[in-house]
Order: sequence, then C-alpha cells, then structure tokens
Amino acid sequence: MPSTSILSMSSEQGSKVAACSYIVLCLTVLGFSYLNSINPWRYDVLAREDGGIENLTAVLFLLAGLLLGATAMRERRHILQGLYILGGLALVFVAGEEVSWGQRIFGWTTPEFLQSINIQGELNVHNINTDVFGKLHRESGTLLCIVAGVAFIYRQNQIFGIPLPSFPLLCGFLLTQLYGLKTPLVSSENGLLLLLGIAVLRARQPPWIMIVVTTSVLNLALQVIYGSSDGIRAGRFSEGYECLSSIAVCLYAFQLWQGTADRTPTDTVFEPEAKGEVVWLVTCSLVIIGSVGWVWRYQSHLQVEVAAVKETYQAIVSGGVPAVAYAEFDVYLTKNRLIYVKEPCTAADVDLRFVLHLVPVTSHNLPRYRWQSGFDNLDHEFDRHGTRMDGICLTSIPLPEYSISRIRIGQRYPSGSARWRAEFSHPANVAYGNRQTDNIIHTNEAELAISSYFNVYVNRHRKQIVYIRNPCDEADIATRFFLHVTPVFAADLPISRRSYGFDNLDFDFHKHEIMADGQCMAKRTLPDYDIASIHTGQYTETGNLWKVRAKLDP
Repeated sequence: MPSTSILSMSSEQGSKVAACSYIVLCLTVLGFSYLNSINPWRYDVLAREDGGIENLTAVLFLLAGLLLGATAMRERRHILQGLYILGGLALVFVAGEEVSWGQRIFGWTTPEFLQSINIQGELNVHNINTDVFGKLHRESGTLLCIVAGVAFIYRQNQIFGIPLPSFPLLCGFLLTQLYGLKTPLVSSENGLLLLLGIAVLRARQPPWIMIVVTTSVLNLALQVIYGSSDGIRAGRFSEGYECLSSIAVCLYAFQLWQGTADRTPTDTVFEPEAKGEVVWLVTCSLVIIGSVGWVWRYQSHLQVEVAAVKETYQAIVSGGVPAVAYAEFDVYLTKNRLIYVKEPCTAADVDLRFVLHLVPVTSHNLPRYRWQSGFDNLDHEFDRHGTRMDGICLTSIPLPEYSISRIRIGQRYPSGSARWRAEFSHPANVAYGNRQTDNIIHTNEAELAISSYFNVYVNRHRKQIVYIRNPCDEADIATRFFLHVTPVFAADLPISRRSYGFDNLDFDFHKHEIMADGQCMAKRTLPDYDIASIHTGQYTETGNLWKVRAKLDP
C-alpha cells in the first residue's frame, strides 16, 4: 500500500469531482428527507413499486456498471482490470434485479419454481430472502465506509491498488448509511464520524473540517426527525436508501473512471486556495442552514397538520361529510380524499398496518403489474399518515385521479388475518355502472342475449360483445376468457388463422372491465366482418369453467 495522503488530489479536476459528489449527496438526502416529512404521501407514491425512485435507482446502478466497464478498458494492470469488470457486472446485475429484469415492462411471467419461493412472486433473486439481501446491502456500505475511514486516519488513499472514495465522497456515503435509519448514539457510523473529525483536526485542513461539521449537523437533524432506537431502517425508507446508495456508487465509479484518465502523481498534499476554502464554507453553510430549516419547517408543519385535523373533524361531526361505511373506524369520502375516524382512540387502535385497496372503473388506470390483481394497493401505517389527538384518531388519504369503483379498507395482523375490514362502492361510480348496464340490456341495443355464468350480449351493429355478472367478485374474473369468432366467409380471417377456421380474441377481464356496486362488466370489439358464430367462456389449465356457443343469423 503506497504511503500517500488521503488528502491528496490527483488534479484540480479531481477536487471538483469530490466537491460536487458531496454536494449532490447532501442535497439529495435533504430533498428526500424534506419531502418525506412534509408530504409523506407524495414520497410514498415516488417510492412505491415501479415508482420514480426505483426506476432512477436502476438507471444509476446501470450507469455505474458501465462506468466501471469503461474504467477497466483504461486500466493497464490486469488484476485491477478484472476487479473492475467483476464490479461492473455486479452493478448491472443489481440494476436488473431492481426492475425485476423488465418483467413489469414487458409483461413476462415468473417461472413456477421461482414464484413459489419469491416473496413478491417476481422475476428476481433478492426477494427470495429480503432480510439477507437487505442486510448484505447495508453492511457492504458500512464496510466500505469503515475501510475508507480507517485508511484516511492512517493517511492512505487506496487499498490493494484500488483508489478509495475521496474524503468528501466518504462523508456522502456516511450520510447515505444514516438516511432513514434510527441510529443509536453508539454506532459504527457515529463512531467513524467522530474519528474522522479528530483526524481532520490533526491534519488542519479547514475544508475537510467543514465537511465533518456539516455531516454531523445533518446527521443530528435526521435523528431529531426520526428519533433513535435499535438501528432498524423503516420499510418506507428502503427505496430512498437504495436510490441514495446508487447515487453514491455512481459517483464513486465516476471517480475511478476519472482517475484512470488522470495519471498525474498523487503524492502532493492538496492545499486549497483561499477562494476554494470560501466555496467550501459557503456550500457547507447552505447545507447546515438547510438542515436547521428542515427541522424548523417540520415542527411548524406538525402544528399546521394538527389544526387541519381539527378542522376536518369539525366538518365531519357537524354533518358536512357523509359517512360511507361504519366499522372499527368510521369512513368518509370527500371529492378527492378518504377519511377514517375513531373516537375514543388509543395507541392500540392504530398499532397495526392499515389495508387500503382501490378498484378502478377500468384497470387500464393501474400500473401494469397490478392488472392481474385488479386493484391499487395503498396499504400504510397510521403513524405515517394519521394524527392522534385528544382521544381522536384521524387519517386523511388523498385518492388517485382515476375513477374508483370500489374501496376496501381495514387493518390486519402480521399473520395476514384481518382485525376489521369494510368494503363499499364509490358513490360517484355506482350510477355510472348501472347506466352502462341499462343501456345494453333495456334499450334494445343487444341483438342477442346468452344466459350463462356471465350473461353475454352481442350487438352486431356496433360490433360489440358485452359480459355482465351480478353479483360478482374477484374470483369470478380471475381466470382468462376465451372468445373465438367464426366468420361467414373464411377468407375474411387473417392468413395466420385460416387453418383454424376462427379468430382468436382471448382476453383478461381486468384489461376491459367496468366494475361498480358488486357488478362486473367487460366490453370487447368484434371484427368488422360478417360473423357466423361466437364461442366464448372462461378456461384454466385444467379445463373450461363455463362456455357457450351462439349462431348469429345472417
């Protein structure tokens, strides 16, 4: 290991890269933390499955992998070249895992052997055991910080020939490890931060002292907001933490790539000029002011939130908001919010996770990976989105902009069983669904009606076939529908279907549905040719659930 100072910078460009890396990570930590504390619902939307944060994480890990590959092409030492290639492949693998290898983008199915052991039934490896992979992710980040920190204390900037993160980037890595983590006072991160502070004081480098002070202030702000416990990161912070990790890793990969392009000696101690110290002072001061402002803004936001809760509750008790369901909690609907209230209320009433499933009028409004389930999952914790005061528990959840057919709400035990639950139709869409049904059944639009498990209505003039079942639940529409259309003239079929003698229009109900008030209805467009007969029903791998065949008069 060469005896060279970690305070060294191979070039002025390297110094700028280090400064920008620290600034980017500080601003991202502040941004995520601010959004999470001031508007937790918006943060949850970004951090949900296939959300903006997860997609950004995958892109950055992929970019980091490509940067390591480019670094390997520049590296002249074969051992390091091999290590960079392995690291690049590992990061590309992580990027693929993050988006389940494009499963939800391309609609790929999960192999049966993997679906049975994968927690989320997805095409990836890390969800086979999230505890193990989550711990591996966190511990690898902590290990990198410790190795780089100890190397800094012993005035080294590389290990086994691999350059370690620059000191500003090291502090950025530390912030990443601390994000969303309820860290006890005695922890490896806090201990390392203390040792780094002592080391920079001995080295008498003002810019690095500013970085340690700034990191410590931001760490303190995180602890004031999130409290302290046993060092467990709440699940809602996992996506944010992974995104911050991807930013830090990408910046580290860029540092390695930039270092291979700059072959100047690294044994000169970095001595910042006066104007450079001013830049660091201004930058770190802004981060400190932002941290203090964030804490102040959060405390002010709590007071505003309490006032809003009181106002909402007064509107409810005065009769301004009609109740749509009564259960363990009374449930109310406004134009764009779902509100549930309990009085009197204790901490035990809100200790379990809340279930909130929204069934849209048409499943096209759902993310693609939700089409199979047919509902939007907005499960949440009360302490995340609710407020308890004066013996009252109240939660106000913003609803999506799409039209909602049914709402399921409740609480469940860790075992999955329900403590309580309620299900009701969205009032705004009950009338809409009934009108659609009446138009088909009672206005002579249907030229042919076939009674079966689903009532099937055919309108040749509009080239439509409609399926209706009432009452109906998720089990009735979970399996695939087949729809085989035989034309009067075989020449009307596509060339690929002529050998079969019919057109195959099989479909999944969730892609063509309207659901309202316990009723299921799906529409399909028929081909624009004269139809001789229609054969339709539902099927599984073991056989047909139901089927009907109808001949159409010429």
